[in-house]
Amino acid sequence: MEKNEVVHEIYKLMAKYNDIKVKTYNKGEIITNFLTNRNYIYFVLSGNCSLYRYARNGDMIFLQRYERYDSFGDCFHNIELNSELSVVADNKVSVFFFDYDEVIHDSHYNSIHGVLCDACILQLRTLNERIEVLAKKTIRDRILAYFDVLSKRSIIKEFELPMSYTQLSAFLGVDRSAMMREIKQLENDKIITRYKHHISIKK
Repeated sequence: MEKNEVVHEIYKLMAKYNDIKVKTYNKGEIITNFLTNRNYIYFVLSGNCSLYRYARNGDMIFLQRYERYDSFGDCFHNIELNSELSVVADNKVSVFFFDYDEVIHDSHYNSIHGVLCDACILQLRTLNERIEVLAKKTIRDRILAYFDVLSKRSIIKEFELPMSYTQLSAFLGVDRSAMMREIKQLENDKIITRYKHHISIKK
């Protein structure tokens, strides 16, 4: 199943048992910090949100962005880091969520277990895409690898960056200034064209 089909099926099954929780958050609000709702799984119904780690000096370090039909939660991350992680709404975001422990350990929910496995597989594919990007040695190769991922999602070789350039540099694990110089060079080499966050791949 496609990601939207998986999420809709999970929503339908959980709503059947009246155990689903739906909530809307405004820009800047914390959706979860993986501490107060330790074992919850969240699915994005609309809007975007981002995962941040709080550094010792108080800075928020961008780690990942979640879009419509993406999932997130404590079970996807190293438990030793949970107290440092927060998911923050980038704009108006609606999510539905439930307690993973209740669902996985209660035979009452047997019908949803297979669909949850599908959701986890889709999540792993997304994480593996990022691993492939970060495996590239140069800034240029990381940029092109990520652009290739986005272009395949859009079918055509045009897409909108789903995050700010500051977030993109953190996502790629590179210096922002060095990344912007490389993007400019890609434009000069006529490999891409760019207008703000709209990217077209030419080669």
